[in-house]
Amino acid sequence: MSCAFSACDPTICALPGGCVPMRFWRQVQPREAEQARLRALAKYGPQLPEFKRILNEGTSEERLPLLMKVVGEQIFRIMDDSFLPALSKCAEDNDNQVRNQVVIVVGGHWVWWREK
Repeated sequence: MSCAFSACDPTICALPGGCVPMRFWRQVQPREAEQARLRALAKYGPQLPEFKRILNEGTSEERLPLLMKVVGEQIFRIMDDSFLPALSKCAEDNDNQVRNQVVIVVGGHWVWWREK
């Protein structure tokens, strides 16, 4: 299977059916993370309530591209714990691609790179 992401590192790819973008997994410098957070806030901040609604109530076809955007655009940096119930709903989605993306978002933001 060919990689869906050009920046993938197959040695760390966590998903059997597809690759995880390398830039999401690598440790970023605090300044770089803050710049990404500010960009996401400026571009997507007003849309967060709608994003939460889609994650909570949306179809698989709505959730998957949004979850991919959350990773690709680093929107996860402006998501707080109030998103966890909606992400939990996504984890119950019938589409395994949606469930895989939830693992990337929750695992990356709330587990591995959680600020102390």
